[in-house]
Amino acid sequence: MKSFQQHRNQKGLTLIELLLVLVVVLAIAVVGFVLFGQTSASQRAQAGQQALLSVSSGVKALANGPNYTGVTAAVVVSAGKAPPNLVDAAGTGINNPWGGTVTIAHKNVNGGNANGFMICMNTVPRNECNSIVASTAGSFPVISVNTTCPAATPATLTAGTVVKDQFAATPVNPTPVNITTACNRESNSIAWIGI
Repeated sequence: MKSFQQHRNQKGLTLIELLLVLVVVLAIAVVGFVLFGQTSASQRAQAGQQALLSVSSGVKALANGPNYTGVTAAVVVSAGKAPPNLVDAAGTGINNPWGGTVTIAHKNVNGGNANGFMICMNTVPRNECNSIVASTAGSFPVISVNTTCPAATPATLTAGTVVKDQFAATPVNPTPVNITTACNRESNSIAWIGI
């Protein structure tokens, strides 16, 4: 049996030491959670970019010369030109990596007739919006954020912020400031116009 003196000399954690350990563990957990969230957002933005470029290639493969009349998401899916992992359960539409939809329509570009196409994705989170717009700016002559995704063809841009327009009288080029300003909602829609 231990004497009172031996028991008193044993060292243990004080309440303050225990609280310090808990604070350190919580700080590490918070940092890990934030980094995981940023990594996931980056991966979703990259998946969105790959999906967009894949859909764009599919649309271009279906075009008859510079004429995109009748090209829709359903047509792209039925032709086998949509990324299989993004085809919706009905097999007639395309989902984006954020659970929204991909809308495709022909567009009259720069005075032409159905000589372009619009791909629109909705429900894009703010951080991913910034990333995907910046990373795809070199691939499309016109990009608009928070425009209404077209329900009919030919597609028309309605409301929103144009962050790139190479056809405008004074071309608009994307900058970090105008992209961040445009992607100002928690859930954004983005329209890319290609030719």
